[in-house]
Amino acid sequence: MEEITCKLYTIRTSEILVAIQENEGILEAYAKSWVSGALDRAATQGSIAFTLVLHHLSSFVFKSHKSDKLLLRNKLVKSLLRDYSRKKQHEGMMLEFIQNTKPCAILLAERKGGLSLQRSNVEERLEILKDACEGNPSLLKEVEKLKVLL
Repeated sequence: MEEITCKLYTIRTSEILVAIQENEGILEAYAKSWVSGALDRAATQGSIAFTLVLHHLSSFVFKSHKSDKLLLRNKLVKSLLRDYSRKKQHEGMMLEFIQNTKPCAILLAERKGGLSLQRSNVEERLEILKDACEGNPSLLKEVEKLKVLL
């Protein structure tokens, strides 16, 4: 289990990276911090701030399948893809976003055959991104660029 020490506190990542955040305001704030560049340094340093935003955005987009949240999911994905199209330095962040999984999911994948399951998961996630683009050709092009990198 990974632990992060922040001055006076030790936090087990498993304690804060469990639930899927579904609060629209919080998710939009996470996306805004991503596209504004506020997380660039945090992403480079692998800080808890980036880890938290990455987990909650990725979990919501790829693991929440509530039909009443599709508009929000699509809005968030479009925002991240537009950002990626303008800021190629966010390529690493987008790749982490697509590949983000909890440690237990990685262990399960290794037990069930390794990369084939992980690759299948990545392909499913790319399909979710494509669906969220709602046919927008410029955003679909960005998803294809990411697919090549994966």
